Amino acid sequence: MKRTWTSEELLEHFTLLSDELDAVGNKSGATRLGFAVLFKCFQYESRFLCSRQEAAPEVVRFLATQVGVDPALFAQYAWEGHTTQAHRAQIRAITKVRECRRADEEALLTWLCTDILPHEHHPERLRELTRAECRTRAIEVPDDLAMLIETAFASYETQIYAVVMARLTPEMQSRLDALLVSPPVTEGEEEEELPLNLLRLDLGPVGVESALSEIAKLRSLRAIGLPADLFQGYTPKLVERLRRRITAESPSHIRQHPQAIRLTLLAALVVQRTQEVTDALVTLLIQIVHRIGKRAEHRVEAVGNCLTT
Repeated sequence: MKRTWTSEELLEHFTLLSDELDAVGNKSGATRLGFAVLFKCFQYESRFLCSRQEAAPEVVRFLATQVGVDPALFAQYAWEGHTTQAHRAQIRAITKVRECRRADEEALLTWLCTDILPHEHHPERLRELTRAECRTRAIEVPDDLAMLIETAFASYETQIYAVVMARLTPEMQSRLDALLVSPPVTEGEEEEELPLNLLRLDLGPVGVESALSEIAKLRSLRAIGLPADLFQGYTPKLVERLRRRITAESPSHIRQHPQAIRLTLLAALVVQRTQEVTDALVTLLIQIVHRIGKRAEHRVEAVGNCLTT
């Protein structure tokens, strides 16, 4: 639960309605306030708070005013025990929201993989969508929502690895793995860079040498022969997520991945680098032509000055 609330937010989310005040009933003191906080926070979060400390002080004070209890008494509310369990059961009965069971978590995982992850990956947005789905299903939000989303991501990525592997021919797979193999060197020569590291290099200064280097890089990328529709059905954001994962890893770590993961990550890198190198090369050539044009203008001006003197 967030810690800071505006007056408008408190009024919208934590105002006790008449029937909710009836639910407070004849409770008194810390029990009265604790129940009110437990109730309204459950309505907002679609889950019971894990500890007393999760409740924002502003929320406690706002509810304390409504139930006529000193907010300091909230510290005395027993967060565990028979009374609290009875309060939770009462709140579930009032809200008609039940506990999240294993079958519910499995259903949420399927929903995330099928309906959400194909187009949404932002962690906070995923949490919001999952909470909303739990409200729709009238179930509590799982205790470890972050773990549920992480598990869904892992399951979704496993599906991607299987799809991409099915689209890669054995020849493509061999060329991708070759990015992690150093070319043989003769005695006395310096060890060659891995092809993967060379493909990762950024664009050099504007000039013919940089252009030739980018052309060679683009040829190497295209020689791998990945189909244009390799990641068809997946968003560019997802491909970027896979690419970021491999960018942060050393070649030795990449080699340790299972084949499906290794080749999918390498393919994501190659696909994105092909587009980046193509764009960079076009920009570089335009800059070179522009520079040649400027030099030609200067030379014409110099010749013109010589002829007029």
